[in-house]
Amino acid sequence: MKQIFLTGSILAFFTIAGKAMGQDENISGLPEKETLTLQKKDIKREERDVRKEERQRKKEEVSYFTKEQFDMDFPDAENTHFYMGKYFEEVFFSRQDKAYTAFYDNNNRLAGTTMVTQFDELPANAQKMIGKKYNNYTVNQVILFDDNEMNDTDMWMYETSFADEDTWFVELQKDTKRIALQVNKDGMVSFFRELSK
Repeated sequence: MKQIFLTGSILAFFTIAGKAMGQDENISGLPEKETLTLQKKDIKREERDVRKEERQRKKEEVSYFTKEQFDMDFPDAENTHFYMGKYFEEVFFSRQDKAYTAFYDNNNRLAGTTMVTQFDELPANAQKMIGKKYNNYTVNQVILFDDNEMNDTDMWMYETSFADEDTWFVELQKDTKRIALQVNKDGMVSFFRELSK
């Protein structure tokens, strides 16, 4: 009987001593050490999520060097908006009451610019050919791509790469069908691609 009492006393002593040494259970029922470990894991997970969001935001942000280069390339630009495009860093801006988009490559160099223009600004032979071959289409938009001859990076329009040269793109529509034609400076017209509806 003394042995059972002595064993019970020793067990009670270690239980009381354990609580006194900080191995107390907290409100959640877990020992304090395990609770701290879980809290540390939660903090690390939150920090990791914040870092991930920051990396994603930086991927979507136009670089400082592109902004600096743009300011040198277009000192008279107004209403400037920077955007991270799929293939280039893009800058939407206006000057002399016209809207432009500038495209910068991975080295922060200007690849070229686009500007919405009018059908009657196309070379006369291109206007005539389009009017004859696509007379049942409506002209939606004409875009002039002005290549930066100092940069040989191929340009992308309508999810399609093309040789970097000054080019017009004419968007035409008939019913629900939309297409883009490419017109070079000599007025040569070629089919570029069908556009999504």
